[in-house]
Amino acid sequence: MSWYRKLIAFIVIFMTCVAAQAEVLNVAIGSTPNNLDPYFATDANSQDINRLLHLSLVDSSRSMKTECRACSDFSEQRLASGEHRITFKLKRNLAFHDGSSVTALDVKNSVERLLAQENAPIPGLFKELESAKILSEYEVELRYKHYRPENLTNLSLLKIEKFLTDGGRIPAGPYRLVSKSESEVVVKSEKGLINFKVVGDETTMALKLLNGEIDLIATTISPRKSDWLSQQKNLTVFETEGTNYVYISPQHRHPDLKDVLVRKAISHAIPRQDLAKYKQKNTVALAQGMFSKAFEKYYVEGVAPIAFDPNKSRELLRQAGYKFSEGMWHKNGRTISLSLKISNKKHIIELAKALVPYFHEIGIPLKVLPAEWGTFYRDLKAGNFDLALGQWIGFVGPDQMGFTFLESSFPPSGANRGFYKDTEFEKYYTLALNEKNKEKSELYYRQANTRLIENEAYISLWHPKIMWIASDCIKSLKLFPTGNFLAFETLEHQCLQKNTTP
Repeated sequence: MSWYRKLIAFIVIFMTCVAAQAEVLNVAIGSTPNNLDPYFATDANSQDINRLLHLSLVDSSRSMKTECRACSDFSEQRLASGEHRITFKLKRNLAFHDGSSVTALDVKNSVERLLAQENAPIPGLFKELESAKILSEYEVELRYKHYRPENLTNLSLLKIEKFLTDGGRIPAGPYRLVSKSESEVVVKSEKGLINFKVVGDETTMALKLLNGEIDLIATTISPRKSDWLSQQKNLTVFETEGTNYVYISPQHRHPDLKDVLVRKAISHAIPRQDLAKYKQKNTVALAQGMFSKAFEKYYVEGVAPIAFDPNKSRELLRQAGYKFSEGMWHKNGRTISLSLKISNKKHIIELAKALVPYFHEIGIPLKVLPAEWGTFYRDLKAGNFDLALGQWIGFVGPDQMGFTFLESSFPPSGANRGFYKDTEFEKYYTLALNEKNKEKSELYYRQANTRLIENEAYISLWHPKIMWIASDCIKSLKLFPTGNFLAFETLEHQCLQKNTTP
C-alpha cells in the first residue's frame, strides 16, 4: 500500500473515531442510580433514567397535566359503587426493544406482574389497582377498587414490559441500556449515546463542565455554584419553575401557633425576596402555597406570596391579644419563644440562622436546632417541633394536599405532622374527591388550596427552580418542572452535529 493510501486509510479511521465520540452526550448527575429495575427504582435518578428505558402509559406534562406516552387517548369512569375505571387506547406503532409490537396483552401482563411483587416498594403505590382487562388488541381497561386522584398519576411508574419464559424482561422505551456501573450509566437511542457520569462533588462537576469533560449538569447544585457558573463564558443556563416546595411547618397544637394570627405574624416577619436574592441567588420562585405556577389546574391565580412587613407582624400579634413588654410578647402568662428544627446540611443551617434576627426584630426569640438527618426526620414524622423547615419533592397532583393536611392523615398513618385541622379545608377537599365532573373537581381543589394559603397551614417559602447548566452547544432543551429526563427527547447538541458533518 502506498503512503498516500495509508494516509487516506488513517484519515478515514480517525474521522470514524471522531464521529463515534461525537455521538456521545456526557451528562453529570450527583449520585448513582440505586436500581434500574422499575419495581425497586425509588430514587430520582433511577426513576428518571427509567423514563428513558421503559415505556409508561402516561406521564406528567410540562404544565403538570397527565398526558399519554404509550396511549393515544384515555378516559376515566367512576362507578356508583365507588370503583374507578381507566381505559387506554394504545398507539399502534410501539415496539419492544426486540422489535415485537406493544399490545393490550402486554399492559395486562405488566399490571399482573406488578401486583405480584410482594417485597418491592413501587407496587405499594398501587393498592387500589385490582386488575387489567383487555378490550381489544390495542385497548385496555385498568380497574381500581376506589377512586383516588393518584390512581392516574402513579401510572408513570407502571412500566410496560415483555416477559420471557426464561424470566427475562424486555422494555419498550426510546432508549436502550448499554452499560451501568457505580460511576456511569450509558444509554442509547437513534440520536446517539448519553453517558450519565456520576460526579458527587459539585466543584468537580463545575470544573468538568468548564474543561469540556461533560456537556451538561442535569442535577441541582448549590445556589452559589449555580450563580458562579451562570457568569462563565460559553455556558447556558436552562431553568423553569419547579414543583418542589420549601416551607416552614408550624405545630398547630402549640398554644401560640394554633392561632392563625400568630402564624401570619411570623410569615410577615420573613424577608422572602431578600433571602431568595442573596441566600438562594435567585434559584427559587417565591411560593404562595404548595402548588407552583407549573400546576395549571391547582395554582391559585391572583394570590401573591406573603410580603415582608414587620409592622404588620406586630399589629397581628396585638390583634391576637398579645401584649409587648421587655422586648417580648406575652399572653395568659405565656411568652412567645419558638424553636426551629432543621437538618444539619450547611445551606439549611445558613438559611435558618438568617431568620433569627428577623424573628428577634418583631419580638419573638427563635432558637435553631440542627440535627443529623435521621434524628431530624424522626422528630418531623412524630410532630416533635414548634417550627420545622422542610421540603416536599416529587408530588404531581392534588392528593398531596390530602396526605399533608387531612385530619385522617395525622401521624403515624399520614404526613399531617403539624396536626393541622380545619373543617373548611376538609369540606372542599372532600367535595373535590367525590365530584365526578372534572372541571368542578379542579375548582374544589383550588378552593381547598386557597383555604390552606389563607389559613397559613404551612408558612410557604419558595419553589426551587429546575436549573440545568450546559455548554452553549446545547440547544432546544425544554425542561420539565419535575426535572425529569424526558427533556432529553428535545435536546440538540449542535457542536457534535458540526463535528460529524463531512
